[in-house]
Amino acid sequence: MAGDSFVIDTSAIDPAFLALPLSSCADAALAEAAASGAAEVLLRIHKLQSLALTTHDAQLEGEQESTDIAMGVRVLVRGVWGFAAGTVITPAAA
Repeated sequence: MAGDSFVIDTSAIDPAFLALPLSSCADAALAEAAASGAAEVLLRIHKLQSLALTTHDAQLEGEQESTDIAMGVRVLVRGVWGFAAGTVITPAAA
């Protein structure tokens, strides 16, 4: 409804992720999509943290942590879907 507002609790979100230029990337993607005549645009920015454990005979042999941050943009232009993705999270890349 018009005039309604809501609050998003970001306390469980990594501050480093929140420090990314999320709004600027969204604005840039929307502006470029509009200039290209896109009927739809979807911007996705995600951070994936993984932990891999290696065991042998129930004994821990190793562990490896990894963190990946990526951005993907999907657009519908003249009835055709296009997609691009990368690991650079900047408005220019969006």
